[in-house]
Amino acid sequence: MSVDLLVRLPNWVGDVCTCLPALDALRASGATLTCYGRDWAPNVLAGYDATVVTLPQGIRNDAQLMRKQSALDIILFPNSFSSAASAKLAGKKSIGYAGDWRRFLLTHRIKRGPGEHKIERFWWLATAAAERLHLDIQCFMRDVPNPVLPLTKDSQQQAQELLGDEAGQTIVICPMAVGTINGRPKRWPHFSAATEALADRGWRLVCCPGPDEEQECRRSLPRAKMLSGLDLQIYAAVMALAKGVLANDSGPMHLAAAVGGTVLGIYGVSDPQRYRPWGGATIGSADAWPEPNRVVERLLQAIDPPPLQPGNS
Repeated sequence: MSVDLLVRLPNWVGDVCTCLPALDALRASGATLTCYGRDWAPNVLAGYDATVVTLPQGIRNDAQLMRKQSALDIILFPNSFSSAASAKLAGKKSIGYAGDWRRFLLTHRIKRGPGEHKIERFWWLATAAAERLHLDIQCFMRDVPNPVLPLTKDSQQQAQELLGDEAGQTIVICPMAVGTINGRPKRWPHFSAATEALADRGWRLVCCPGPDEEQECRRSLPRAKMLSGLDLQIYAAVMALAKGVLANDSGPMHLAAAVGGTVLGIYGVSDPQRYRPWGGATIGSADAWPEPNRVVERLLQAIDPPPLQPGNS
């Protein structure tokens, strides 16, 4: 059975990456997806087999755009009041988690399922949507797989041109992170020391700062090459091609994991069990940042894992 389904994508790059397994399973179960998201979403999902539409700003404008679609059902990955209000005004049957004072705006309110990680919450929501829409639920009867973000040939070619023959000696450094947890910033304070140690060992370091980030990145990473102004597809392709990625709990960390990069996520204020890069490695905890030397050794171990000892498997 084939069903046309509207999808309100999450509002953050990392969350879009972690909802990819849910989107893939919905497609496999028989849904044809039309996705709505922020202005960067069409670029991130340029290689993805689904229609991706940029939402205008404002609840009424969002509703007006979605009202043009004949599909009646929409799954809401964000937990925001505004996403539910837009779906309601558009006359759509919405499926989502009841939070942020939006309970009575939803057509189908879904209770939280097992698992604390966002990727598991998105998977559970999509499972509930598939059941209600009478899709092939067997597509969800398995463990949540790793996210897979397809890259365009153009982005891969541009990444190859940027890194050249030194891709195998390149580590991408992602020192920025948005937001705080309990008043504490999510940025690891020891990137300078760690990158100095990596550079001293002969690694080529690359940083891809976003808008208004270059000055701060240059100050904290004086030995890294700056690749500024990359769109998110090319940024993802650079991380996929590089030997490794070192990142805060951030959108780039999840982006690197989604393209199969060897990524090490650094934690000191957020819980790695809830926010880890699915399929990647982590260091640190919600209570304490790791020391620079431990991070360097853990990253190098992830890049070139030691051979198994006799008798180990």
